[in-house]
Amino acid sequence: MADLVEEPVCKVDELQINEKKLVPFGGGKIIVVRESEDQFAAVGSVCSHYGAPLINGVVYKGHISCPWHGACFNLRTGDIEEFPGCDSIPAYETYVKNGSLYVKSPQSSIVKKRVKPLTPRSIINRTTYIIIGGGPAGFQCAETLRQEGFDGRVVLISAESVPPYDRTKLSKALTSKVEDILLRNEEYFKKAGIELLLGVQCTKVDVNSQLVYLDDGSNLNYGKLFIATGSSPRKYGSLSGNEKNVFYMRTYKLYLSKKVDFYVTPKVDFVIEEQLIRKVTFEGTELEADVCIIGIGSDPNTQFLADNADIKLSNSFIVVNEKFQTSAEDVYAGGDVVLYPNALFDNALMNIAHWQTAQIHGRFAALAMLDKTTSFTSVPFFWSAAFGKGIRFAGTIHDPKNVYIEGDLEQLSFVAIYYNSKGRAVGVATMANDPVATAFAAALRNGKVITKDDIDSQGFAWLEEIVN
Repeated sequence: MADLVEEPVCKVDELQINEKKLVPFGGGKIIVVRESEDQFAAVGSVCSHYGAPLINGVVYKGHISCPWHGACFNLRTGDIEEFPGCDSIPAYETYVKNGSLYVKSPQSSIVKKRVKPLTPRSIINRTTYIIIGGGPAGFQCAETLRQEGFDGRVVLISAESVPPYDRTKLSKALTSKVEDILLRNEEYFKKAGIELLLGVQCTKVDVNSQLVYLDDGSNLNYGKLFIATGSSPRKYGSLSGNEKNVFYMRTYKLYLSKKVDFYVTPKVDFVIEEQLIRKVTFEGTELEADVCIIGIGSDPNTQFLADNADIKLSNSFIVVNEKFQTSAEDVYAGGDVVLYPNALFDNALMNIAHWQTAQIHGRFAALAMLDKTTSFTSVPFFWSAAFGKGIRFAGTIHDPKNVYIEGDLEQLSFVAIYYNSKGRAVGVATMANDPVATAFAAALRNGKVITKDDIDSQGFAWLEEIVN
């Protein structure tokens, strides 16, 4: 092959087992890993999500994970197996010769990220799979169906007027243009044979006739259905909704060191003039307001299912099983709208509204729709940033009082490990301590049990075993 690149990248004895090394190859940099005495892997050096250097990440059990946001890639194939992100990374062939590790690859395959091939639409297959919701769960379900061999009709219905986009950037890059944060552009969806119905909402699901009714008066028949309608910001009860200077957020951040005053109170009142909030009052305190931003959580968008006796709800959340299947045959759900079991956390029903969680729900639901179900071992991973400070969280919290803290909270440099009632570590929060959260997620995902007794007696020995 004329464009084949074949180069020695390092001496074999330079790598210990489970060690990774950044090496030059093909005019750029890649990562090589020694998995065992005679087994090696070579993959791209940056995460396909936001470009984090994977040399600072975690290699564990045949995978390499991003130090920033926990995306996980298979060392054999480069395939993305845990989110966030959309794309895989390149993986290269390796062999040993005369004590050196060689890597070879077509020049065209030496890239930063790799888009998995998609199954083209077949006009012969009349089966239709419908996805309601254009967020991360809906998007990932649609893309996974095409990646995993489904060649029937795929229809993605979204209340948004634009294709699926990276919502996480809206709170971190306030000047973002929508075309710059699209997960995929419209041309990609056309090539993938994924139909986008934008700016419409589902008003009813008829399980018996397998019909989805839309607010434009149309209806569609489905073979299988995935519901991922997300959540909406919770409204403050005493406001009419007509106030012009009130803005709702899905999340809020604590700006402790940026001259932001905090008041803790169970209730606030408002002085409203000409549909503008002029003052916020509580417990004898009065604050003048030009703009009022409210972030008090969110509610699932399941109003269209409120009278549906076939799809089980609990407190407005859709209840699903380990395959993300609802109580109705051929109807699946994922993302913010579901209560789902996770075997890593004793199969307790949980609702976790994280971007990464929604993406993995979409992928696993798609696999289940194709009868390709595998064990669900995803660990929730959350991240945020403000004023140059980042926080990572992996897992879940049963009781915030059951926590072990290492580091300095005031200096925003710490590791906090949370335990359940049985003394098993189920969550970790970190600041300025990458890649601890990524390592914790990798450990739990692969069945490692970390207990309070382990931490008390051995400190962070579990971390030293994983981080290399």
